[in-house]
This record gives sequence, structure tokens and C-alpha cells, in this order.
Amino acid sequence: VRVEGRVLGVGFRWFTRDRAVALGLTGFVRNLPDGAVEAVAEGDRAALEA
Repeated sequence: VRVEGRVLGVGFRWFTRDRAVALGLTGFVRNLPDGAVEAVAEGDRAALEA
């Protein structure tokens, strides 16, 4: 998933990580050179859609 907009300097990656851990998902979130954020996750379909 690519997220654009105001996502840098507001804790977006940490929020996403904490939510993923709570849902039992694995993956990563990273800043992209153009200022967007990329998130890759895997896990149960229900958790991914939560």
C-alpha cells in the first residue's frame, strides 16, 4: 500500500506498526524518497481488512 499526503513527521509509521502488531500482521513500513510511505503486510484476511 502506498500512502501519500501528510504522513512524514506525524508518527504514521509507528501508528501503523503498533496497529499491525496488535492485529498479528507481519511486514514493514518505510519512507519513500518522494515523501510517500509504503506499507507491506501479510496475515489473516480478516486482520488485513480491519
